[in-house]
Amino acid sequence: MAKMKPLDVAIESMTFVAEVQGFAAPAPPPTDEDVCEAQEVLGVPLPPSYLEFMERAGEVLLPDWDLYWIGGCDLVTRRNLVLANEIERDHEESPLPPFLIAFCDDGNGDQYCFDTRTRTVAGSDQSVELEGEVGIGERADPATDPFNLQALEYPIVLWDRDQGLSQIRDGLYVVATDFVDWLKAQVHEST
Repeated sequence: MAKMKPLDVAIESMTFVAEVQGFAAPAPPPTDEDVCEAQEVLGVPLPPSYLEFMERAGEVLLPDWDLYWIGGCDLVTRRNLVLANEIERDHEESPLPPFLIAFCDDGNGDQYCFDTRTRTVAGSDQSVELEGEVGIGERADPATDPFNLQALEYPIVLWDRDQGLSQIRDGLYVVATDFVDWLKAQVHEST
């Protein structure tokens, strides 16, 4: 029997939880054009595990999630990643910094975000501090990406809207080393 990847385990668990709780409206996978456009507007490549999740999980989304989706602009059945980040960046009292990419509202107005200042090796606490920009839309090619940065993940932080910009000075609260670890914790909380 082949060993399941962590994302496979998370999606299988989501299927179980969704069957118990009821399914959300299905969300179609984003097109390549949707992904490229989102990355261009946001200014950073999105993590591989999040993109794979978007590709595979549209049928097993949980009904009480406020997860932002790539592509489409129907904010009733799913929230658009780019629009949600534009709204959060324009917030008067607590604007989201450009290095954070919000991908899910926690239900209280706070945001789970990719902290794009640092990349982590998926499933570990090994991190790589990023200096300068990493190419957007490029595949991990040794000639253009000798450190395979495109395959690395971002740590997940919680942007507390009440604390605002002071949390940058004081340190952001890291909730998971990468998207899959965050996803597994969310599924566990739902059971």
